[in-house]
Amino acid sequence: MAATNGGRLVGFKTKMMLTASPCKESTFQTIIRTTLAALSACALLNASGSAAQNWPTKPVRLVISVALGTAPDLVARLLADSLTKPLGRSVIVENVAGGAGQIAAQAAARAAADGYTYFLAGLNHIAIDRMMFKSLPYDVDRDFAIVGKIYDSGAIAIAVPPDLPVRNLTELIALAKTQPGKMSYGADGSLGPIIGQYFTKIAGVDIVSVPYKGPAQMLQDAAQGRTQAVFGSIASLETYRKSGRLKILAVGTPNRFPGLENIPTFAETLPGFRAGGTGILMTPTGTPGAIIQRMQRELDPIVRNPEYQQRLLSFGFTSSDAGTPDSIAEFIRSERELWEKIVRTVGLQRQ
Repeated sequence: MAATNGGRLVGFKTKMMLTASPCKESTFQTIIRTTLAALSACALLNASGSAAQNWPTKPVRLVISVALGTAPDLVARLLADSLTKPLGRSVIVENVAGGAGQIAAQAAARAAADGYTYFLAGLNHIAIDRMMFKSLPYDVDRDFAIVGKIYDSGAIAIAVPPDLPVRNLTELIALAKTQPGKMSYGADGSLGPIIGQYFTKIAGVDIVSVPYKGPAQMLQDAAQGRTQAVFGSIASLETYRKSGRLKILAVGTPNRFPGLENIPTFAETLPGFRAGGTGILMTPTGTPGAIIQRMQRELDPIVRNPEYQQRLLSFGFTSSDAGTPDSIAEFIRSERELWEKIVRTVGLQRQ
């Protein structure tokens, strides 16, 4: 009940405001509102389509996390050259090495989502880093959209000096079991040492890991017998293999590597064992879908081109097609499952 003040009701107006129901929208107002929403959506679609038709109007940037002259760098430059003609603009490779690849990923993630920045994500970016580090300056799922796969795998192989008395992986494992803790293997980068540890766990051998900052000294030491084995990319091992200074015993690809069909896979001796990298082209989240689709249309014929695939083989990589966002997402899921198993088996702790 409202109080009175000089015959006037106090609080009545407030009560009416609290209990009054909102006005019901008329049919005319509904038509106006839905029409405006539709016009707004059309305007956004037209703007996106127009941007894709005009794109690119300036050079495109491809950020990679490796140093100049490495195998992934050569792949990135091959891709950049191949994209220049269909896009009608230069594609500039930007090497942002260091920080275990995190600096490059962060730089690409923070770039404007305007279709002019792309990132070549490796296995560490899509699967390994999330299990190796407590925190990262980027989130590959949140910060990037998938464009396409540049290469399917970059194989890791194991090689030994030619005078080591083994002909295959089975004999290497048998020899190591007779000399626990007396043999050693070299490995470089972030992937090699983990693969080496995983191999010794699965094979049940005690071989000492010798870490290297790069492949040059690592391969030289193996060739001269200072270490009894080495884990390296096919590209880095190829010169030593051809010259007879190292003998490759197994490759980490699911199937035998094209051109090296006489060399078995790890899985032929250790079922389920595989080891290799991958290259996935990504762009910052928020990049217009029409631009991403345009890049996908240009990318797939390049990756399928036999000449491109042959060049990749010379760098130690295989390729089939650019894939689709759904197929690549499934690939990423399977790689994460594999690397969760590897990290758990090796017993690595997050840093």
